[in-house]
Amino acid sequence: MTKKIIVTLLSLLFLTYPLINFISISAKTDYQNYLLSGFSYGFYRIINDNKTTCTSITSQGEETTIFCKSDYEISKAVTSQSYLYILSHSDENNAIFTLLRNGSVDASYIPEDNVIPSSFTANDNYIYFIGNDGNYTISIKRNTLDTTTTFFSESVKKLFCYNEKIYAVTTDSLYCLDNPNTAIRCDIPSFNNLEPVFYGNIFIDTNGTVYSFNPESGFKYIKTLNYKKAFILNDVYYGVSGNTINKLSENGSIVSKYSFSGNIDDIAVNGNKIALLSSKNVKLIAEKDFIPIENSKTESSNPISKPSFNGFTDYKTDGNYIIVPQGTTIAILKKHINSAKNSSLIFYDNKNKKTSSGNLGTGFSLEYYENLSLKSKYIIIVMGDVTGEGSVNTGDKRRLTDYLLGKLELTTPQKYAADLDKSNVIDSLDLLLLNRLIS
Repeated sequence: MTKKIIVTLLSLLFLTYPLINFISISAKTDYQNYLLSGFSYGFYRIINDNKTTCTSITSQGEETTIFCKSDYEISKAVTSQSYLYILSHSDENNAIFTLLRNGSVDASYIPEDNVIPSSFTANDNYIYFIGNDGNYTISIKRNTLDTTTTFFSESVKKLFCYNEKIYAVTTDSLYCLDNPNTAIRCDIPSFNNLEPVFYGNIFIDTNGTVYSFNPESGFKYIKTLNYKKAFILNDVYYGVSGNTINKLSENGSIVSKYSFSGNIDDIAVNGNKIALLSSKNVKLIAEKDFIPIENSKTESSNPISKPSFNGFTDYKTDGNYIIVPQGTTIAILKKHINSAKNSSLIFYDNKNKKTSSGNLGTGFSLEYYENLSLKSKYIIIVMGDVTGEGSVNTGDKRRLTDYLLGKLELTTPQKYAADLDKSNVIDSLDLLLLNRLIS
């Protein structure tokens, strides 16, 4: 099949179903039963058996079946800001099922001879596929269906999206599709059959190897954990062994642990919750459920080098977020940051442009470097500042109202700033509290 025919088939495919805003991709093709992070700090559970099923699990642990098809097997599941997309195949055809938040399902079928690509990803504007021979990618603009082919000198193994930019991983190199002719030489992780899952700027592969990621220098090796299943919650490493999850110190020793009644088949993290899967049963736990180990040094449990934010009680950190009051400037925040020698701080506005002065708004970010190496990244939050202007005003009220009416979507930081009652659900109560802040 020629490249021209492939592009034509893909164009026809995307004429048949709603074009979308992909934010992240999760796929675990090695498992018949696995978990995905979902919306509003919830989760999804995928079950491949005689009836392929997807359930939605809220942050309170309530589980509802939202998708069930006979004689289909799920190949990949893709989450966006507003939708869950399930790529499935049966003996007769391949299909993409689109699940909306209101529970309705739309299905579009791919021609039988069109094999689903080995990897795909997307940002807000384009959907990207790897070509059949791996030496090129095809991007489809979601609004106009225009197609573009990008060629590489090496075979592409995997695509992923990070901060709205698309990257292609080959055997030895990393490419940003914004500059496909220049390879980013770096420590390439082994993605195996899994799409990358990031914890801020940290990636852990299926061998327990930890990498940091920087758009300019790519993946850089940090350490290797002695666990096949590992994840990060609130900047702390956790390792899974059998039916136990161990919270780890910087040197890898066990600080606290949580033991489950059955073997842990899969793990997913969303917000401050951990979802455990065992024999098709799901349980949600939090950091408070872990039992400390006697004589462990809990003060060294944070393995990721980062600055501290001291000297002002209005400042606090919550995971990778720094919550500041409205009117806070970069200069003010810098005065209350204690960092190591040979360190530097770089601020970005909510359009990802470097900035060194002025007020901080929701969606601004801070990168912390030591010896020119990126150690941690934070997102700035001004509670109630839904627009990201750095102040709380009627514009935020209009933005939140439009979101509640379904007229627009909010970014993850904007949702955090809008969740004023800390319920993990944005509703009319948050609008009421926002109105009180304005008045």
